[in-house]
Amino acid sequence: MKGYYFAPLYDLFINPFLKNLRKKILKVIVELEPERIMDVCCGTGYQVKLLNRSGFSAVGIDLSSEMLAVSKRGKWKAPCFKQDATAIDYPDESFDLVLITMALHEKDPAARQKIVAEMDRILQPDGHLLIADYWMVSDTPWFTGKVIGFIEFLAGGEHYKNFRDFKNSGSLKNTITDTRFTHIRDYFFGNGAIILRIFQKKY
Repeated sequence: MKGYYFAPLYDLFINPFLKNLRKKILKVIVELEPERIMDVCCGTGYQVKLLNRSGFSAVGIDLSSEMLAVSKRGKWKAPCFKQDATAIDYPDESFDLVLITMALHEKDPAARQKIVAEMDRILQPDGHLLIADYWMVSDTPWFTGKVIGFIEFLAGGEHYKNFRDFKNSGSLKNTITDTRFTHIRDYFFGNGAIILRIFQKKY
């Protein structure tokens, strides 16, 4: 959805569907107690604002100027910056928790792997990686899968093409294959069609 001209309405229409996911992300982070947090592909900065309001030190990056403009509105301004997630402009091991929410599925396969590599690079050893995205597997309820497919179809173009590739290649199941990460646990949402997967980076 090039340009993200719907950005001013994004939080109004999308966040109600992600409410439980965002609350769980916050709860997990409260339990992990990280000092420095990076939200990759942060969009409107909603999660960054939520984290900072809860006492954490979080920043975000995104390529969409329209989304970033929304992050600067409201009582709480999110410290979100325009950067390419495939080439993050932060030094190695800058953060002890990195997260990305509902963004990998819209990227092409090469970009997905570059983003994962960059998240690895900026994450400290023993730090945590949180990834939330679709879990479109064989036992996903038929109706849920159709609704998600229709929503992604409306996004059109490269977005929908990349979603289909993400789904057909095993969704999030095959996205993190690096042995430097230990899979900690999973949480499911949306009738099992969305997963929050938690990893820890090995020393």
